[in-house]
Amino acid sequence: GLNELVTIEGGAQENKQVVYFETVFDNVKKSLATAIAETGAVISADFSKCPYVHFVPAYLESILYNLIGNAIKYRQANVTPYIVLKTTIKNNQQQLTVKDNGRGINMDKYGDKVFGLYKTFHSNPDAHGIGLFMTKNQVEAMGGSIEVESEPGLGTTFTIYFNHPGND
Repeated sequence: GLNELVTIEGGAQENKQVVYFETVFDNVKKSLATAIAETGAVISADFSKCPYVHFVPAYLESILYNLIGNAIKYRQANVTPYIVLKTTIKNNQQQLTVKDNGRGINMDKYGDKVFGLYKTFHSNPDAHGIGLFMTKNQVEAMGGSIEVESEPGLGTTFTIYFNHPGND
């Protein structure tokens, strides 16, 4: 994971291309097919308002993989994971939201640590504290930003603000 981070820092801007959310989403669903099937996760996506973004394809795939994978991994006990992805354009800026009904994060306690390296907030043996750190770095390497809203027991919403194509 850390080797990938080193790559993020160098020349990523030059590798931007038009990337369709639907294509990346389909790849991520295939990668997570076993976890989706085992948990019965229901994932819906609406990319109609903003079907593509100028981005490094591998970064977008990694970001979606981490956010969807976490939504499944940190689901509530005895609750079917429900994950909604949606793109919009607000104030001339492309946005992606990934919302889930998982365990949620206590933002008062952990809000300043959510994207920190090796930070975990649940006692999951598969948690390494690298995924969200990498996600934030990949988004920022492309000139964007990411925010999180969450409440314990009510799920989490991540919003990614992409650098508008006119600003590359």
